[in-house]
Order: sequence, then structure tokens, then C-alpha cells
Amino acid sequence: METIEMSKMAAYKLSSREQEVVSLLVKGMKIKDIASTLNIKSNTVSTIKKNIYYKLEVRNFVDLLKITLEHSV
Repeated sequence: METIEMSKMAAYKLSSREQEVVSLLVKGMKIKDIASTLNIKSNTVSTIKKNIYYKLEVRNFVDLLKITLEHSV
């Protein structure tokens, strides 16, 4: 599965699972669809998303998208 450039996102100390979730979120997938794709529970995806927002110090999806765009090739 394609993830956002590993070295850039690794600087934010995101785990590989968090990087996967970021990639799927910015592709427009919903929590339920991400859970199905990764074969995990929706609550788990929500927790991962919360942790991503905390680590990247973002408050919403638009801020997350800005960061991913700034750090993509």
C-alpha cells in the first residue's frame, strides 16, 4: 500500500500504521472504509486518527491535508 513519503512522515514519528491511515484519509476514505480496508475496527481507526492529529499538531482534516501536501514529492 502506498503511503506518504516515509522519511518525511517519519520525522513526525508516525508509525507505519499511522502513515497508512494518513494516506487513506487524504485519499478521501471514510473511517468505516479504512477499517474495512485494513481489517481493523472503526474505533481503532478513530483512535489512530486522534493520535495522528495530536502528533502532527493539527485540529482538522484541512490542516492534515496541508501537511501531507507540503511533505509529498
